[in-house]
Amino acid sequence: MSDDLSFEELMAQQGVQKLGVGNKRTGPRQPQPPPRMQQSTIAVRPNIVPRAELDSAEQQLEAARKEAQVLTSRVNELEVALAAATKRGAKLEATLESERDARDEETAAHAVVAEEEAVIKASLERQLKDARGALSATEAAKTSLADALVERGCTTEFEMMTVLNGLLLQRPREFLDSIVLADPHALAKVLSERVAFVASGVPFEPDKNMVVVPVGKDRCEICSGSDIAASFHGFVQACVDRDVMRVTIVGGSPAYRRQLQALADDDDEAPKLNLVSGTRKREKRRAASDMRSSDVVVIWGGTELDHSVSEVYRGKDARIVRVAHRGIARMLQIVRSELRR
Repeated sequence: MSDDLSFEELMAQQGVQKLGVGNKRTGPRQPQPPPRMQQSTIAVRPNIVPRAELDSAEQQLEAARKEAQVLTSRVNELEVALAAATKRGAKLEATLESERDARDEETAAHAVVAEEEAVIKASLERQLKDARGALSATEAAKTSLADALVERGCTTEFEMMTVLNGLLLQRPREFLDSIVLADPHALAKVLSERVAFVASGVPFEPDKNMVVVPVGKDRCEICSGSDIAASFHGFVQACVDRDVMRVTIVGGSPAYRRQLQALADDDDEAPKLNLVSGTRKREKRRAASDMRSSDVVVIWGGTELDHSVSEVYRGKDARIVRVAHRGIARMLQIVRSELRR
């Protein structure tokens, strides 16, 4: 085996001899010249790429670069959009969390309100029950003044009136304070509909069931101390009696017309007033329309009234009343008298 050979033996097997040791038969070995390289007869041709292919490759490279730039720009835009969306999402999440907290607070507040409402409802129910009990007791105990007089011994209305008149003449305040009303609203309605406080000289025509109490003008329910209001009330009553629904008044200053309109607005029974300026030109067709639609036409002379305006109100389509006086109260009184004829 090769492991048992010495170094010299191994070298000998490979044909290697020590330096200075020659062949016994041939003498020392002479160094051999290196073998000559034979010249190759194969010609090496250079790898030449056609110009057209080179241009095409450059174009493709340039297009790829541009596409890469576009993609890079798009990536940057998407990164910016992603950042904005992330920021917006965080903001929305914060808003949602705030709304959740507010909803929780609102739910808690509703629970508190519901509890308070339940307490209030229970209290009101108890009060209502107590009030119904008191009302039932009052209904059972109340009696009318007529029943009390009958129980005292009165058998006719004349006897009742005699007792009441006598008590009122002797001690009216003491007698009235002793009467407790079971239904004050019913008495208030009677007093409102059946009693009138009217100043002397104010045009007022009560019906047979009305009680008229004479008072000074400052307490008069008709005029409240105003002659104009008293005259307007008489004018309205005359219009109601004669079924006058619409009145045209031609003339009067702007202040007079505003005052008349205010009086009409405050009175539910007042006729509809068509107030025409006496200084603005009025076309004949407009005047004819006024007369056709009105029950009465008042030509209010002595005020701001041009002759050209008053002249167009002629004809038989409406009752025409001409007033030469300037004041509102006097004009209304004259119209009232004309309607009363």
